[in-house]
Amino acid sequence: MEVEFPEQVVNPTDIQIVANGKEVGTSQAFEVDSIPYQVIEVHAVFNMNGENYTTEKTSFTVQEKNNQRIQLQLSTDDLKRISDAEEARKLKEKEAQKSEEEKSKILNFLNEYRSAVFSSVANRSNTYARYYDTQSPAYKDMVDFTTGGGVRRAKIDYYRQGALEIQGITEENGIVTVKTYEDFTVYYVDSSRTSQNCKNKTYTLRRMGDSFVILDIVVDF
Repeated sequence: MEVEFPEQVVNPTDIQIVANGKEVGTSQAFEVDSIPYQVIEVHAVFNMNGENYTTEKTSFTVQEKNNQRIQLQLSTDDLKRISDAEEARKLKEKEAQKSEEEKSKILNFLNEYRSAVFSSVANRSNTYARYYDTQSPAYKDMVDFTTGGGVRRAKIDYYRQGALEIQGITEENGIVTVKTYEDFTVYYVDSSRTSQNCKNKTYTLRRMGDSFVILDIVVDF
């Protein structure tokens, strides 16, 4: 014998088949001692997506071939629970996908920005302006560093990029706060000297169309 669940039941686990008050199986197929034309009452207990359900009791008459398929039913309340849980699962998956897409977009933005800064350090130029709110103090600090003599005074030759990992993203009223871990190597004009830098940073970004601009950068030493 075998029970069939309602179509809303997908990949059930922890199945228990109960016939006439006695557990007779742990899968949809089960065996029960019976004689032809005996009436048996059966129901199932199962788990789906972390929730336990119990079907309604169904009575059937045993046939001589004893290879019957018994269609089980769930209450209206349980069908609604399944529907609500499925909607919640789909929403959670959609939010997770959106979060990953947002993280990828921000990571690409920061990688592009960092490449522009490192190029600017090497060339004592400014190729990063489009990544900033150019009225922000952070932008003015970067301009002073790359073209205003900061790099020259520090005797920096160039940077070599290392890791850039996003540790967290939060957003409030269109302002995005991004926490990162970054490392890079500094090469100095005196080629015998280098230094490895590992930093935690906090970027404050504002959405600008489909991209962002940097409002502030805080280095957490």
